[in-house]
Amino acid sequence: MTGQIPQSRSDLEAHLEEQLGFLDRSAEAFDAGFHSEAKRMATAIRVLVHDTGRSRSLLAQLGGKGTLFCDTSIAPEPGNLLPHASLAGISFGPAGVGHVARLDGDDPSWFRWVEFDTWWNTVVFKEECREMTRRGLVLSVADQDGGAHVDPTLNEMYARISRLNTLGRYGSSHTGVMVPLTRAELVSVRQIAHEILKTFKAGYERKPHSPDAAIIGSIGLHFQPGGTTVPAAEVSRNSSCPCGSGKKYKKCHGKPS
Repeated sequence: MTGQIPQSRSDLEAHLEEQLGFLDRSAEAFDAGFHSEAKRMATAIRVLVHDTGRSRSLLAQLGGKGTLFCDTSIAPEPGNLLPHASLAGISFGPAGVGHVARLDGDDPSWFRWVEFDTWWNTVVFKEECREMTRRGLVLSVADQDGGAHVDPTLNEMYARISRLNTLGRYGSSHTGVMVPLTRAELVSVRQIAHEILKTFKAGYERKPHSPDAAIIGSIGLHFQPGGTTVPAAEVSRNSSCPCGSGKKYKKCHGKPS
């Protein structure tokens, strides 16, 4: 058996450029309608950031996991009765209703910058008593659902979202029939890729390819005193505040406290 020769720093930096290039090109293909590219993105993300007991991620080898990561997720509202998807937006437009990656959205200034462990372990799907983090989503796609391997079984939470539509989101087709909104898991991987590209490519920006569509970040349902329920939707920060003040949401009820 021959010995192992360490890769040089320049080798590792070249790998980083390659993996970011893979992400960027797959992201462009995804935005052009090739949604299965999310599986390639999940695999590249795993190579970049996932450490195990037997292997170190590329960023760990480069010392890059100490940087702050871009977090574009929308935290679930307290008391929300509906399943929550913190990275998958919903687009309403001439082409219909569907899940979409919000990317930079209207105003990326509210994005947070957090430590890697916080970012990797933030919950991005929540329904009933179940939760899934960025880590769980990326590894389910990469290791089980065709990214780098097809497993005979799937993570239960991932299967519920990707196969059973337990988010419970529906939209009207062009014939007026209500159909499930699919691909929330793939759209979320696309958004995670966007976060990584923003983290490691200076000045990186990308807007959704939906110029004629309105995009919301999340939906919710809350009980009011008396037993009634009130629907809620995440409002774009540059949209008019729902309170009727006439101000932009970010200058009114969306203003950080």
